[in-house]
Amino acid sequence: MATKNRSTLVIQLLGGVGMLGLWWLSGYSLLDGEPQDTLWRFFGRFHPVVLHLPIGLFVLLAILEIIGLRRSDSKATELVPLVLGITVGVTLLAVATGTMLAYGEGAKEPLVQEHMRNGIWLAMATIMLGVMRTLPSRGTYYMLLVATAGLLFWTSHQGGSITHGRDYLTEHAPDSIRRLLGLEVEESVKVKRVEDLVVFDHLVQPIIEQNCVSCHNPDKLKGELSLESIEGHLAGGELGPAVVPFDVEASELLFRITLPQDDKEFMPPDEKTPLNAGEISLLAWWIEQGAFSDQTVGTFGPLPVQVDDYVAAVFAEMLSPEERARMQEEQQELYAALAGIRAEHGVLILPLEVGSDQFTLETNAVRKAFDDGMLMVLAPHAQNFVSADLSGTSLTDAGIATLAKFVRLRALNLSRTALAGATLGQLAALSELESLNLYGTKIDAGAVDQLAQLTQLKQLFLFQTALENEDALIRLREALPDCDIRVAAVVEPLPEAEEKSKDTETS
Repeated sequence: MATKNRSTLVIQLLGGVGMLGLWWLSGYSLLDGEPQDTLWRFFGRFHPVVLHLPIGLFVLLAILEIIGLRRSDSKATELVPLVLGITVGVTLLAVATGTMLAYGEGAKEPLVQEHMRNGIWLAMATIMLGVMRTLPSRGTYYMLLVATAGLLFWTSHQGGSITHGRDYLTEHAPDSIRRLLGLEVEESVKVKRVEDLVVFDHLVQPIIEQNCVSCHNPDKLKGELSLESIEGHLAGGELGPAVVPFDVEASELLFRITLPQDDKEFMPPDEKTPLNAGEISLLAWWIEQGAFSDQTVGTFGPLPVQVDDYVAAVFAEMLSPEERARMQEEQQELYAALAGIRAEHGVLILPLEVGSDQFTLETNAVRKAFDDGMLMVLAPHAQNFVSADLSGTSLTDAGIATLAKFVRLRALNLSRTALAGATLGQLAALSELESLNLYGTKIDAGAVDQLAQLTQLKQLFLFQTALENEDALIRLREALPDCDIRVAAVVEPLPEAEEKSKDTETS
């Protein structure tokens, strides 16, 4: 009996000393953000090996205690002191190696500090369990056992968040569970065409989240760099911007992911899968185009082959088998409908490439017959045309209202038509229209106000029109500063000094 009392006293004294030490450590942070090339770093990397032991042992301890409560004569309760003692030991070891890892790696992020502090409190709670298990009354012990289980779960979750990101456990949770937990329910990507994919949101950032964000987020700022947003990419970290628009060579992100894999600066680190050629080509192309955040694939012309293949593969993965089947059926119906129009009316309709749902329209073979009414026949499929050559047709100002439905048009040729220009302002609805050819039309000075509304234009052809005069061109160039307005001959105003000189010579 005396021996048992002495053992209990020793356990209580050691527990008290351990509690004081851990209490002091909880208020003293070693984390200063500076990596340490010492044994701290070496031993710290055993933390991922050790940290699972307290979890498993704690589960075993809970099972033994539950068995003991249900059957007081069970032999399982005799194992509790041994399991509890080992649990205390491995918990302290996990806290020690975790502290060494954080200090050795130079971590100081808020989440790391919170995880370290909770780990220390978990060790304190485990020691308290050991002490309280020696007391005659077990009610408080069981209450603390439940509380410690909750703390163990939360601390483990924080550790996983440091390694994999805060949403690692809930990333693939069903929407019903996400709503129950008060988490945001993301809308699934619903786009009918590859061209509608937002390059940053749907293509670039998923690559970054998969490979980079776990180490470069507000909770774990490796190199003071967060890549959770476009602002983080542009702001960069200790080494400057991760992404420099239009400049691949100056972009640290591209530099790191294209280093030899045995280079210590190569990213992502060796425990993660390197980016593949398609992902690298997409990121390089995105930066070359200006590292935009809101433009879609359809904003640009033909993509480089490797980028195009990657984008197509990503889009295919977004679709369910049912959606793919539905889209294939819709495409077959589209091709059949356009083939019927071509056969009946003689217009030339060609896909941009095999299997594409984007088409060009040419009316050369039926110029005399093509009019406003025939354009209306094509209107149900207006969103599938990106280029239309209606030159020399009988199209009138009344037909512009129908053309305004062809919202995907990038190039439109209306040369030598009967247009007077009174309704051209309706083409402002074609946000992607870059080139408009009005050569040889009957447009008059009144069309200037209409054309001034087409601020999306990059090229405007006005050869042999009534707008080939100085006043009209000045007004148009003021209204469309980003548009290249082309005419047969431009009368430029003389500089004031030359004009005076010319007047003197004449007199």
